[in-house]
Amino acid sequence: MTLDSRTLKTPAKNTLALPTACLAHGISVEWDYQASHIEPNSMPLMILASTALDQVATDFDYVRENCLKYLHNDTTCYFADAKDERILRRKQKAAWDPVHEFVAREEVLGAAPYVSDGELLLGNLKHPEAMVSRARELVWGYDVWQLTALQSITMEAKSLLVGIAVLEGFLSADAAVVASRIEEEFQVEQWGLVEGGHDMDQLNNDVQIRAAKVMLDMLECP
Repeated sequence: MTLDSRTLKTPAKNTLALPTACLAHGISVEWDYQASHIEPNSMPLMILASTALDQVATDFDYVRENCLKYLHNDTTCYFADAKDERILRRKQKAAWDPVHEFVAREEVLGAAPYVSDGELLLGNLKHPEAMVSRARELVWGYDVWQLTALQSITMEAKSLLVGIAVLEGFLSADAAVVASRIEEEFQVEQWGLVEGGHDMDQLNNDVQIRAAKVMLDMLECP
């Protein structure tokens, strides 16, 4: 990709070589919107592409394993207590049950995840071994661009299952954003929004997940 007839580089000085013209066009639009100085926060696709080339491509194994670590501490597997937090639990089930049902399909992970029902089992969710094995196989099958999107969504949602559901075409960006912020938005509803805190978290979460989904869609077009 070129900018003003010059080959565009990543922060690590790698050539910005992109897999589709569609993604290249998306990044060029971001550059077109830059004014007198560059605002990296307004270029989420450029950041994802640079991450893919500078970080993910240079350490595939680390990124794969880092994403897989979230499975045993997956946010969507921790439901609120049915007696004490009924409203929150209802919201969780509405957003997370469809994800669990999807990954349980034979063509995805083949089994439902273990769900902690009001118990705090941090890092120790006892998922079926066959499901864990299938998750590893799936993650290791993603290419550098897909893995970059998976990493971004997984880290924002604190959920590998949400990341997989997006990559496999089940969850929309809207649904992924909702699924990733159940407890935070519930707290905002209860106690109000803190400017400069909650609103910035909301914005960052929204941008990161949506940008990853946009990049995935752009990988599918020529």
